[in-house]
Amino acid sequence: MNIKIDIDIKNLEKALKNNAIKILEAGAEGLLMAGEKIATDTKLNTPVDTGRLRGSYNAQLIEKNENEAIVEVGTDVEYAGFVEFGTSRQQAQPHFMPAVEDNKKNITKFINKKIKEALK
Repeated sequence: MNIKIDIDIKNLEKALKNNAIKILEAGAEGLLMAGEKIATDTKLNTPVDTGRLRGSYNAQLIEKNENEAIVEVGTDVEYAGFVEFGTSRQQAQPHFMPAVEDNKKNITKFINKKIKEALK
């Protein structure tokens, strides 16, 4: 028994490219979701004096191309590092790094969720 299968390479190529774009877009969305979760958890753990530091944490997609997506989570408050790591006069009050550690599994979870949704 012989089976003949014809493959339209042009259409296959187009479909693969479309799926690759969907996967990249979805992966970037998932990565941003994970970054936002880290920022939210950081805010919950940030010690409060004036509230400036707590309110300043955010996540943003800073780069996305066909090879990678980069999400940055952080703050522009200049004393954040002193609070996180301490100084010779102030005890460390870790709030950012614990949020990152607690969410390591969520990063993959959010990315996979978004990719699965995009490919349905």
